[in-house]
Amino acid sequence: IVSKLFADQVFWLDHKSIAYHENNNYSEFTDPSHHHPQGFFRLESTILNFNNTKHQNSQIKMLSLCLRNPAHRTQHTPLHHNMHLVYFLGANSTLEHKSWDWKVFAMTGLTIHGANYPSNKYCFQDLVLFGIEIVRNLIHQKNIRPENIILYGDSFGGATAEYVFQHYANRKTYLASRIVSNSF
Repeated sequence: IVSKLFADQVFWLDHKSIAYHENNNYSEFTDPSHHHPQGFFRLESTILNFNNTKHQNSQIKMLSLCLRNPAHRTQHTPLHHNMHLVYFLGANSTLEHKSWDWKVFAMTGLTIHGANYPSNKYCFQDLVLFGIEIVRNLIHQKNIRPENIILYGDSFGGATAEYVFQHYANRKTYLASRIVSNSF
């Protein structure tokens, strides 16, 4: 319903966000310091492809962020565990604008996964397909058990997280949980 009411206005990032995303500058995630010259966090990227609702190929760069060496954590860093959080952005957000959130989640020992929404999205279902592809990749390519995957959605991403969670539940694949923040 939302996508029919608001069409493209809900999904398109402003020009500054698009330019920032196109630079692919994720260096703020690594935070090199005197104690951690290679950076406190390890950042990996994976290219994913899926078809949107218009049967166009969408390519996204999924980022995965975790503590570089949990065994040598500081006293304020909790123990590492095998849980994974998929972070769904709000409609006009980018990962670059949410890097602080990612760092906070990673400090708990979670491995964080997410991507900026693809530029060729036409309705809400395209965002759901995007989310389904990220979770599919984690389960089938990275061999992460569904019960170790948490979906987190901020604002419009909360609706995306809920629909992705329901997609898998309807197919008897049960993810750990979903967290919906500041959403409708």
